[in-house]
Amino acid sequence: MSEKLCLEKQYDNQNNVFKMVAAGMSSYHDVIKRNGFHYCAFEYIVKGEGELQINSNKYAISEGNIFILHRDSNHMYFSNKDNPWTKIWFIVDGPLAYDLIYSYQLNNVYFIKQCHDLKNHFAKIYDLFSTIKSTDDMNCKNKDFTLFYHELLMDISKKIMDNTYLDDASSQLKHYLDTTIEKKVSIKELGCYINRSQSQTIRIFKKRYGYTPHQYVLYKKIEAAKFLLINTSLTIKQISYKLSFSDEYYFSNLFKTKTGMSPKKYRDYYLTL
Repeated sequence: MSEKLCLEKQYDNQNNVFKMVAAGMSSYHDVIKRNGFHYCAFEYIVKGEGELQINSNKYAISEGNIFILHRDSNHMYFSNKDNPWTKIWFIVDGPLAYDLIYSYQLNNVYFIKQCHDLKNHFAKIYDLFSTIKSTDDMNCKNKDFTLFYHELLMDISKKIMDNTYLDDASSQLKHYLDTTIEKKVSIKELGCYINRSQSQTIRIFKKRYGYTPHQYVLYKKIEAAKFLLINTSLTIKQISYKLSFSDEYYFSNLFKTKTGMSPKKYRDYYLTL
């Protein structure tokens, strides 16, 4: 990695509920690739452009965009060599960090456009992190980090709900599915949402993302189930109900087909890591 401008620190934050793991401002064009990311990162593009590939999704990234690298995600990103990006970023961990992501329905959101008005949130976190000199400093200022983080997630959620960054039918469909992942959504309902026939709706979505809305929903429900299995004490039956599966047996069979493990084995395995 060729760093032109970078601040990066890591401290042993003793707060187990919310942890600000690292923060910085960076400028580079090298390829960053991770499988099974152990934390969650938020990145704001100050200038420049590049590309993000995450969990079978691909996004063109440019100035004023935010992208989110969720925990357990497989991702790769890089900036344009002719116009490398400068970005402000931070990494979080802890149950509260992930609970807030899920509460604001951001666990299936990877990319948000037109976020120039949210740069200040990143700047506040970056500026506060730059004052940290010791683990004691980190622990004393953890409350401020938690507040700044919560404010950012509230404003990201509001921007998404306002639909200000959606500019085509396929993106509108994806946004609708991402924000109703706990519900049952029919193709008829999706068609009405974008004023298209059912066959047109399927074709529009598949042309953009490579799979049908139904396939996408199942994938997202399984991803949500993984999150709930690891981060909550909900029973398998409760998770099945929460994600609107017909019953826990169908959910368990589908989960095993998609992941190679039953929900119980998946939870037991990751909680012992």
